[in-house]
Amino acid sequence: MNIKGYLLEEKAMLCHVEIHFYGFRKYDKEASDVTAEKMGADKNSGRYNKSLIEREGLRYLKNVSGDIRRYHRRNTLPWRDDEYRILPSTNYIDHTKGLREKVSKFDKSADDFCKTLPELYEKAKKSLGKMYNEGDYPDPETVRSRYWVKIKISPVPVSGDFRVSTIDKKELEAIKKEIESEKVEAIKEAMTSLWERLQSPIKKMVEKLSDKDGEFRDSLVGNIKTIVNLIPKLNLGDENITKFAKDINSKLCNVDPKDLRKDEKVRKETTKIAKEILDKMSAYC
Repeated sequence: MNIKGYLLEEKAMLCHVEIHFYGFRKYDKEASDVTAEKMGADKNSGRYNKSLIEREGLRYLKNVSGDIRRYHRRNTLPWRDDEYRILPSTNYIDHTKGLREKVSKFDKSADDFCKTLPELYEKAKKSLGKMYNEGDYPDPETVRSRYWVKIKISPVPVSGDFRVSTIDKKELEAIKKEIESEKVEAIKEAMTSLWERLQSPIKKMVEKLSDKDGEFRDSLVGNIKTIVNLIPKLNLGDENITKFAKDINSKLCNVDPKDLRKDEKVRKETTKIAKEILDKMSAYC
């Protein structure tokens, strides 16, 4: 991959999305002991975690939070341990706008969910029977404070900013070189992941189109369009992936899924083109 001389700290930042979620599950020691005794098992053989309320509202809220995580991962690149991720400046505005919309949806969903808590608490009294404990149920306002999303932005580490004066000069230089080396490696890993993301839906297309009796959704083409449109926003200076994205856009993204289903000639030709692209990409992935 051609990324020589790319200065990550000038063209990207690090972004972390933290989501706090209260799941309404609680360990019940008494129920655990009773269950162990009834089954003739040791008391330390298991734990009974009771579900404090009906799960429907929680499942929806969980789905919304999952959508935030997926969106963030889709619009960023991996960085080291993946807690923070690389957010290129070319995608900052779009990523931030989309993330704010999804966080707003999460907040609204949390508000709506917490309004239903008094009713859910009453239902829990009946459904949990002797396992019900009023002390397990915080007031709705307290619960609402436990649902939040925090977006953190940090600069990419720069070796020149490391200025600890109490460290030996040679050691300091070694640390600086390590910082720069890790940064170069991080760029390579990030771009490898982007190449794989570009390659993945094309592999799926070849797999599906090669099966004459196989069914597929319109997303077979749509998923390729999605990643192709993301390449200019996520690319960290690799000219080759830019060229491939343009080639894929012209050859695969304009294919109508309906034609792929109905026209055998179009199906075979598209499969052939997709395979050829994958063969060429193998030198970079």
